[in-house]
Amino acid sequence: MGSRIPGCLRWKGNKRKEELLDDPIAESLFGLFSKVKDSPRHIAFKPEKLINEVYYICNRFYQEQEPSGMIEDFSHEIESDMGWRYAPELVMSMAYVVLKAQKSLPSKIKRMFRAIESAYSKGCYWDACQQVIASRTLAKPQCYILSKDVAKIMAKNPVFIINNVEQLNAIVGKNAKIMK
Repeated sequence: MGSRIPGCLRWKGNKRKEELLDDPIAESLFGLFSKVKDSPRHIAFKPEKLINEVYYICNRFYQEQEPSGMIEDFSHEIESDMGWRYAPELVMSMAYVVLKAQKSLPSKIKRMFRAIESAYSKGCYWDACQQVIASRTLAKPQCYILSKDVAKIMAKNPVFIINNVEQLNAIVGKNAKIMK
């Protein structure tokens, strides 16, 4: 019996670019694609095709009894789906990023995780993928102290997505401070 597939990885068919950009992990993969699309090999397919393949293959890992023993089969499937000899190296490295972002992994997926490391960690896309992992795991949210006036403004307009103090200041003025 297979492991329960996390909702964020459940394969429901190809998603459009707009749908993928609603997912923070897929958004990171888009950024990764833009970094590697011309180096060391030119990638001739659209990023959404690649990211859909990454999510599809991650879903397949969960469906199999022992996916780590099937790494060659997955590689052939990826190459066939994408029509590019180097696609397995890129897709598996990106799948590693997606798996690393999961809060918990069943034992068979942890073994697959190690199998991907073993087979692809010397590949030309690996380092770029590791940079994405590092930026996602090491980034710590900032804590902001707001004056009562700013808190009142935000209470009236509570829907803000704020990524840094500059954005906060642009919304509420120069009253925000970073707490260390």
